[in-house]
Amino acid sequence: MVGVSGEMKLNSSLVQYGIYEEDKDIIRCHVSIKTKRVYVFSVGDVRSLDIAKYKEVGASQSGIKTALGRLIPPSDILNIFECMIPETWIKKAEQYALSTTSIKGQIAVSITKELLKLGRIRLPLTISEVTDQQMQISGTDILILATIKMQVKCDWNAGHRNMGGTGNLFIQTHECNPFGLH
Repeated sequence: MVGVSGEMKLNSSLVQYGIYEEDKDIIRCHVSIKTKRVYVFSVGDVRSLDIAKYKEVGASQSGIKTALGRLIPPSDILNIFECMIPETWIKKAEQYALSTTSIKGQIAVSITKELLKLGRIRLPLTISEVTDQQMQISGTDILILATIKMQVKCDWNAGHRNMGGTGNLFIQTHECNPFGLH
């Protein structure tokens, strides 16, 4: 944004935006390059926690606080699932350690997509046995229903301390967009 005098003005006000603005049925994938893991959980399982008991910290970009969030140990999140990231993918991702948030986010999405294609990330499915005799005769015994929405976060150093991580996941509650980027 440019002010009246022509100088660059930054949007630095934080607004509530994060875990509480997402649908509770969204699946979160926090991709940690440091611990070589993707932490998969539902937003609803985090919202069931007393989030106020966890330490609040800020995140910044170019010296500007761009987010607030809570540090939550993965083990505190009910039904969390951890998926290992192949070592060769980690080596490629580590080249981008000093890159922008957007590039790191693209890497996290790419890793998640590939793990999904390989069937390594478990997804919540509704499975029902077909009892209709005509459907069974025509070859359908089980119906699987799934409408799954995912939010992928690059949480570079997240995860268990014994694996080199911070011991926590960063669960965002507030953000700003200082440079007006989408």
